[in-house]
Amino acid sequence: MPFDFFGREIHPGATLVYAALVGGSAVLKSGQVIATDSQRITVEIESEKRTDDGYVAVKRRVVLTFP
Repeated sequence: MPFDFFGREIHPGATLVYAALVGGSAVLKSGQVIATDSQRITVEIESEKRTDDGYVAVKRRVVLTFP
């Protein structure tokens, strides 16, 4: 079921781009929409995390809920 976001339908498989605050600076982020229903969008975000051996890819799921 697509999510109606102010007249625009968001479907699983779409790329969602948003602004985020990181260390006091605004940055653009993006994620893959993996599920939607009438009140929620679930987005999978892939980022990199620094380790002692270099960088590793980290995937997180974020659920955006709208009343």
